[in-house]
Amino acid sequence: FQLRLMNTMGYDVICTGNHEYEFGPEWLAAFISASVSKGEIPSFLIGNAVFDKKDTMDDALEKLTSENIIGRKRVLTIDGIKIGIFSIIGKDADEVAPKAEPVTFSKQKSFAKKMVKELKGENCNIIICLSHSGIKEKRGEWAGEDVYLANSVKGIDLIISGHSHTRLEQPLLVNGTPIVQTGEFGQNVGRISLTYSDGKVKVDGYNLIPVDDRIMGDENINKLIEEQKEQINTEILNPLGMEYVRKVVEAGFTIE
Repeated sequence: FQLRLMNTMGYDVICTGNHEYEFGPEWLAAFISASVSKGEIPSFLIGNAVFDKKDTMDDALEKLTSENIIGRKRVLTIDGIKIGIFSIIGKDADEVAPKAEPVTFSKQKSFAKKMVKELKGENCNIIICLSHSGIKEKRGEWAGEDVYLANSVKGIDLIISGHSHTRLEQPLLVNGTPIVQTGEFGQNVGRISLTYSDGKVKVDGYNLIPVDDRIMGDENINKLIEEQKEQINTEILNPLGMEYVRKVVEAGFTIE
């Protein structure tokens, strides 16, 4: 339901992070397959995932790749401009995804260079990396895997960063490549405006939009969510003597 709902909401491209592997690659494959069997989902990128040729536990996920249900990259054409998008999972995200095995992840730098070359070969005007790697401050300077990526790989016009839960009020410009990240827990939606002219990409504007009650919810989307909550109540929670809105436990402090 969630993937089909994201498609209804207007998502074009989504990608995996470490949490998508928390129940293993077989579960991830089943989740995607079940969603596709009931309707359209956004383009689903699996990035630099590497499948084990000897272990069968990732065969279902690999099959989805061979059938082009999920992929490494996606090209969108909007108003005559070709936008190439690829995804990547970083080293830290890999280390906190032990259940991903036997799936492993290739090195970001070499994979990104390969994707940039392929997308340029497809005449993409703008190349965007969806990176579940992250950034961090170190002695007053920005560092981290996405900073390293921007410094190491030419040809990426924008890095949409994740994993580190970093809130960037302005794009971080590294080696000419802007990096953006919206924070955590869906508290903000990021909006960035790009201009493509004479073979060059320029950032025209960027802002974080708080997701709160100042934004009216879409009536159709809210209806679909309420229907799903009721289905969860009926089929899963009510037989256990529970309901969707019932608190299970409450703490007097933030649990990190």
